[in-house]
Amino acid sequence: MRSGRKLLYIQISYKNFALNKWQTKHIATGLPEKGNKKKAVEMIPAVMAKYSYLEQKQEDIINGVDHNISLVEYIRIWLNGKKEELDENTFESYEYRVNRIVSYFEPYNLKVIDVNSYHIDQYLKYELAYGKINQKTKSRSPLSIRTVRSRRSILYALFNQACVDGLVKHNPVVPVKVSGKKNRDYEEELLFLTEEEIIELLKFLSENYPRLMPIAFTAAYYGLRRSELIALKWSALDFDKRLITINRTVVRGKKIHIKEKVKTKGSERELYLFDNALECFRFLKKEQEEYRE
Repeated sequence: MRSGRKLLYIQISYKNFALNKWQTKHIATGLPEKGNKKKAVEMIPAVMAKYSYLEQKQEDIINGVDHNISLVEYIRIWLNGKKEELDENTFESYEYRVNRIVSYFEPYNLKVIDVNSYHIDQYLKYELAYGKINQKTKSRSPLSIRTVRSRRSILYALFNQACVDGLVKHNPVVPVKVSGKKNRDYEEELLFLTEEEIIELLKFLSENYPRLMPIAFTAAYYGLRRSELIALKWSALDFDKRLITINRTVVRGKKIHIKEKVKTKGSERELYLFDNALECFRFLKKEQEEYRE
């Protein structure tokens, strides 16, 4: 170790195989020189591990990626690369699923090149049996087939990139399937309110929570997504033309994301305000204007 500017540094020596000579590197500990030598010594193993790649032979580096990289480290690198491709809310969704995958594989300390279809199959079966965690009791129960398939999709994309990077020759996720219902079968399980139930709901709201009437009415009769409904502004309503424009969303992840766009291009639309809807929105606007006064 050496000190400079009254800070402690760790000096490491390594063989640079590309240049065929020994070199040195100094790493700042950020610790003041006085009274911290013991702490600096304790940092040495972690520093050595972090910079161990300096001694790797050229044949261990493939397309700029360490041939011996661990699966967990590669997953994190892959996820970080997704930041540029995805919007913030979608990235948060990816991040959550990736963290769950990492928590399973981390104890096994597998290298990317060692992962095979058996490992993938065992992971997906584990999620199907124990993947859901109760936040209060911490007890485990099965994850839905659809959710496990989304985890498989993450791994499929990850190993496709590993193929591109030359780390593996074949994607080990390909032969592994998540058995059960097809995703389209879940559509049959969707439940819809009957006209009588909608009338009953609106009657209850009109008597008890009148300000929620326009929101409930719009949700029930126009079938807006929650994100579209929450994002509605008065500027989206044209009372003269009797139109409501759907062109923005509000989504809550780690924080609230306001997007001046809808989920897909086809979701951007104008809807006709029939009499009851027009009456509901006029009532709400009048209430709001009176409240402000």
